[in-house]
Amino acid sequence: LPHQWAVFFRLLAYTGMRRGEALVLTWADLDEKAQTIRICKTVTHGENGAYISDTPKTDKSNRTIFIDDETLRQIQTLPRDYDYIFPNTKGSYTTPSMVVRMMHRAVDGSDLRYIPPHGLRHTHCSILFSAGVSIPEVQDRLGHADVKTTIDVYNHVYQSDKRQALDRFVTFMNE
Repeated sequence: LPHQWAVFFRLLAYTGMRRGEALVLTWADLDEKAQTIRICKTVTHGENGAYISDTPKTDKSNRTIFIDDETLRQIQTLPRDYDYIFPNTKGSYTTPSMVVRMMHRAVDGSDLRYIPPHGLRHTHCSILFSAGVSIPEVQDRLGHADVKTTIDVYNHVYQSDKRQALDRFVTFMNE
């Protein structure tokens, strides 16, 4: 897997960004000193193919998020030959379908299970909840317009955590 794609998938996993948001990130969107990324556009599909929308999916999707030290370090290893952080071979933005191809390339022939790119966003959300991050903080980080979307994911995690709590209790009692 090319290095650029390894960094791309790490960014999705560690930020919960939508793939379309990450594909059109420019170096101007990255504030290295503050360790933030400004998400203010997305790539989407229309009647004439992929195009950049100057507004993300929803108003709440227009946001600035913090990134961790290692993800920032990984991004900083990428060449700065073009405006886009993850450019295609011509220096323009990469289309969403390429993300799926690269994800398959990463896992095909290995014992890793394929996860759709959006699955990394869902996993990020689930881990935030399991780590005790509040619903409003998760909603803000992921750019959900409606708290119901965030709560729906939270409910899934909450049910899983309840089962794990019971399993831990039974294991403890049986020792």
